[in-house]
Amino acid sequence: MRREATGRGLASKALKLVEDYAFGPLGLHRLAADIDPDNSSSISLFLRAGFEREGLLRGNWKTHLGVRDSVIMAKLRS
Repeated sequence: MRREATGRGLASKALKLVEDYAFGPLGLHRLAADIDPDNSSSISLFLRAGFEREGLLRGNWKTHLGVRDSVIMAKLRS
């Protein structure tokens, strides 16, 4: 998100909408996130939303920053 949009709860609201759609109309059992380990704001957002950290995929992405790891987080339908 752009800096001027942070701190207003927009990401939390968007994640809630995605969850509601995934676990509702789509009928999914599991919703997963792939997050850069340096993105502490996103990791915190998903933890607050009830996601659990499942693991670390080392060297999972090749980006403009080089090869990056991925933190895998997921939430199961309750």
